[in-house]
Amino acid sequence: MTLDASFDGLCRIYWRACVALALGVRQIADALAAGGAPVAALRVIGGHTRNPVLMRLYADAAGRPVIAPQEGAPDGMLLGGAVAAATAAGLYPDLRAAAAAMAREGRVLPADPGAVAWLARDMRALKLMQAHRRALDALG
Repeated sequence: MTLDASFDGLCRIYWRACVALALGVRQIADALAAGGAPVAALRVIGGHTRNPVLMRLYADAAGRPVIAPQEGAPDGMLLGGAVAAATAAGLYPDLRAAAAAMAREGRVLPADPGAVAWLARDMRALKLMQAHRRALDALG
């Protein structure tokens, strides 16, 4: 990256930060899968669900479908609190049952295989940078 301070330069930095965050999510999902807890899909809540570019990036970077709540569904934090409260009040036997009853799935955005392959290069670069960081840290 350059020291370009233009608006376009800022946009490039912003986009690369978004890619880095999305690849970090993939790294977490891959680590969970390697540990025996596979992640079949990402469930996204909040303001990002209103940005189709970011939703596409999350699906493609993670190589997994992204599921957004139904339009008009309650805020994710409020819904999570309601699920926990309903379970604590004994209205549902466990969190899974409460969430299944109270959460409404909306649109599913599958990963685009072509974009997944394109972002695989960025994932390899991220892992290489992390390995270099560990090697530098080991130098003391």
